[in-house]
Amino acid sequence: MTVNAATIDLITEFEGFEDHWYPDAAYGWAVPTCAYGHTDNAGEPHYEKTKDKVFSKAEGREILARDLAKVEATVRNAVKVAINENQIGALVSFTYNCGEGNFKGSTLLKKVNAGMFVEAGDEFGRWNKAKGKVLKGLTRRRAAEAVLFARPVASPSAAPTTPANPQTPAGEAPNVRGIVGIVIAILVGAAGLLTGLWYGLLALLDKVF
Repeated sequence: MTVNAATIDLITEFEGFEDHWYPDAAYGWAVPTCAYGHTDNAGEPHYEKTKDKVFSKAEGREILARDLAKVEATVRNAVKVAINENQIGALVSFTYNCGEGNFKGSTLLKKVNAGMFVEAGDEFGRWNKAKGKVLKGLTRRRAAEAVLFARPVASPSAAPTTPANPQTPAGEAPNVRGIVGIVIAILVGAAGLLTGLWYGLLALLDKVF
C-alpha cells in the first residue's frame, strides 16, 4: 500500500523539487540532497555517482516513490495499533524528514502505540529544531503534519438500502386495494345469496296463499 495523496502533497510542498544535488540546510554537504529531499541514506541515486546529473521532475517523483515505500514500511512495522491513512501519512512525512532512528525512539511513536492520539499530535511540534536552532520551515511542517494526523478519513457513502424491486416486508400492512377487492367480493356474494332467499320466500308464500 502507498501513502495517500494528502501525504504526497504535504511532502512535496515542504521538500520542494531541486533538479540537482545541493547541500542540506542544516548539515551542508555532509548530507547532499536532491529531487524531493532525497539523500544518500535513502539509497539510489547516490551523490558520488550522479553529482553532475540534472534530474527531471518525473525522475524526482520516481525517486520519492521509492524512498517513501521504504519509510512507509518502517512506520507500519513500528505502529502496533490501528490508525487511519492520514495518521500513517503524517508519520511517514515526519520519518522521511527526521529519520527512521529518531522516529523509532520518539515519544511520538510511544504515544501512538499507547492509543494516546491527541497527546501524540502534540509531539510533532517538538521536532522543529536543527542543531538546537528552531527553524521556521520545520515549525510549519510539524504543524501541517499534526493537522494531517488529526484529520479524519472520510468514510464512503452508504449504499442505498431500498431494493430495486421493493416487496412488502413481513409484518407490514397488506395492500389496501387487495383488501377492498376481497370485501367487495364478499358483499356481492352475500347480496346474491339474499336475493335468492327472497325470491324463494315469495314463491313459498304464493303457494301457501
